[in-house]
Amino acid sequence: MKRTYDIAGQRVALTCGAEQAGAANFLAAVLRQEAARAPILTPGNRIQVGWNFFQVVETEGGLELLSPDYRKNPFTDTTTDLSQALEVFGGQMSALRRAGRPPVVDVSFQDTLVVRWSALQAPLVYLQRLTAVRPPDSGWYLGPLGEPRSDDPKDYTRLYTYQLLDICPQGLSLLPFPPGTLAVFDHGTLVEAVDGENQKLL
Repeated sequence: MKRTYDIAGQRVALTCGAEQAGAANFLAAVLRQEAARAPILTPGNRIQVGWNFFQVVETEGGLELLSPDYRKNPFTDTTTDLSQALEVFGGQMSALRRAGRPPVVDVSFQDTLVVRWSALQAPLVYLQRLTAVRPPDSGWYLGPLGEPRSDDPKDYTRLYTYQLLDICPQGLSLLPFPPGTLAVFDHGTLVEAVDGENQKLL
């Protein structure tokens, strides 16, 4: 469904499903706030809002936002359907609100995380955020719960954070949380998340 918003005197269209209506409204509010500070709604411009980069394109009726197409190659492919981008965005904002954290997202889809190969088949896994070494490292690590540590580099790989969509989708909602955060998942479902002081977040 295409939703149209008046932002900084321009008609801006966002296309998404009914389930993402709240996230679309929130995105429009963020764009209004940012557009009041600088002319961001320029055709061809890319705007980072949270985990996503939205591209502004001109249409007959005004402007429209495109998002990376995470089911293809998000580095080269875009889509007018913002449903998936807004689903992740809404999930992250919701998790931050529930945990009483400020709505700050410092990880984008093009950042990376370290993954232990065995975690890709393990029923119980954990996500832990350490201090990032250097960009595009996010500091996040995905490992199997209860498996002895390995010092063999061949046991690990580095993936883009958007690839969690196929591995552990609920883990995407934790990406904005700071170093020290530890979350456990059972068959992809969040069991619990704690901060660096072992205080419950979610």
